[in-house]
Amino acid sequence: MLEVTKDEAILLLRKWQEEKTLLQCSLSFDRTRCITLGRIEKIDEEEAQVNGSSLDESGGKYGLILRFMNVRRFCFDDVKLPQQQPDSVMERAAEALEQYLFMDLGFGCFCAIFATREPHTDLPNIT
Repeated sequence: MLEVTKDEAILLLRKWQEEKTLLQCSLSFDRTRCITLGRIEKIDEEEAQVNGSSLDESGGKYGLILRFMNVRRFCFDDVKLPQQQPDSVMERAAEALEQYLFMDLGFGCFCAIFATREPHTDLPNIT
């Protein structure tokens, strides 16, 4: 994994927004995990919003709202196939996923945003 700056992370997220890349977003804290699929709806210097299938309190369809001020560290990498587990779940995931942005939110909380390789038949059609 390569550590990147906030500005570099925002550039990558903007690229994914322009390309309308389907993203798998994961938020993890201890043994709690939330995963959503969607595309970047809005991004600015303060936050990124990924659309999803759930409505928030104001009626917005966001699966993730990530405020950059909460991020302690940004890292980027390409998804690589695990060598020790052929035909594994991880290998199938690597076939569907291309790159990811990992963010340390502190206090053991992490966010990972994976760019998918579209089209992929295992993923729902989200517009």
